[in-house]
Amino acid sequence: MKLELVDYYTGKTLEFRTETFKKLKILHIEQFEGLKKMVVESGALPMLKKLTLCKCQNLNLLPEFGLDDLKSLEELYLYDIHKEFIAKLQNDSEDRLVYKHVRVIHSFSLGSNQSFTDFKNLSPSQWHVEH
Repeated sequence: MKLELVDYYTGKTLEFRTETFKKLKILHIEQFEGLKKMVVESGALPMLKKLTLCKCQNLNLLPEFGLDDLKSLEELYLYDIHKEFIAKLQNDSEDRLVYKHVRVIHSFSLGSNQSFTDFKNLSPSQWHVEH
């Protein structure tokens, strides 16, 4: 199951309640201008494999998931997302540890000629962990 939400929500916090999307595998959220925070209650998206966040420039916090709630997530794509959000995935923060099993995490910006620029591979395989 796939859900695409484009310019659909004007609130500041988007919440996914427990057991609301039990079979959802792909979620695409785009152009939520006022969105500042995304909360996923435990058990809300247990089958989610791919999450795309696009043009949510005010979203500067990583989505709040429980440590066990993202086990199925394999891909996270970020297009034109707030720099603070991206920085949290680049720095050695506890926030990003929730995403340590996600195979692919990519960030892009969309240039004026509609081509992708400022590509960042934020995948855990690229993380530099100090011991």
